[in-house]
Amino acid sequence: MSKTDWTKEEEEILKEWYPLIGITVNPSNSNSLMEMLNRSKYSIKRKAIRLGLKRDNQNFWTKEEVVILKKWYPLIGYRNSKIRRMLKIQSMTDLIPNKSQENIVSKAFRLGIRRDPQKGLPKGHIRCSVCLKVYTSKKYMASKGIYCKSCHSKSQTLYLKDDIIKRYATKLRHRYYQETNISPDFNEICNTMKEVFNKNKFECFFKDEYCNHLWAEELSIGHLNPVDKNKPEEIIYANNLFFLCMQHNQVMLDVKFDDLKELYSSMIKKYDKYYNK
Repeated sequence: MSKTDWTKEEEEILKEWYPLIGITVNPSNSNSLMEMLNRSKYSIKRKAIRLGLKRDNQNFWTKEEVVILKKWYPLIGYRNSKIRRMLKIQSMTDLIPNKSQENIVSKAFRLGIRRDPQKGLPKGHIRCSVCLKVYTSKKYMASKGIYCKSCHSKSQTLYLKDDIIKRYATKLRHRYYQETNISPDFNEICNTMKEVFNKNKFECFFKDEYCNHLWAEELSIGHLNPVDKNKPEEIIYANNLFFLCMQHNQVMLDVKFDDLKELYSSMIKKYDKYYNK
């Protein structure tokens, strides 16, 4: 009998253990089927497929996996956020590759583990939810205090790639097409967006403490003068464009900037007259 042939005993071992532990990639693990059967993981996988065997990831967790879950889930949770992917920071599915996101959430729930990266920190300290470094003051944090300025800066740098400019160019081109049924040259729109970026940077035009964006892709394209169907060229006119965070975009809506100044000036005067006496 050649080594490629499987004995009944080997098949029984495979049927018993494969649904529980699958193919353990760590050869030093004593529970590894590769150790038990002295076969390669490819041979075991092929045989399991032929026998219709599937691993039950939901019900079987090794002690090592539970330790990893208890250590890291409170810090990073189950979501693999965009900024973490950009900065190539490991997620729970990277740390426990044999488990899906659903498996991890279910196991954490059963063990009563919740994500709380700030738990247990001394008073006045705050942890960046991306790099997990602990800082002694909120002044080191960006935007709403979720990410440290270092992670925020790195993510912004990574976003300053041509593909991001192309995304905004696609949005602007689509807006123009909606208003005119004409598709402008995509390269020209990309050049327009580059011009806007070079002039205003990839950040909210107002850039103050009320901004609520964390990275460039959350920004919207704002217009100094609202879009006028009689002047569709203003949709893609570089001098009429700038970037806005969601907060400031909601404030401006479709009001001209000059009109907005007059509007708020009038409102403030009225408020001061009656409430700040």
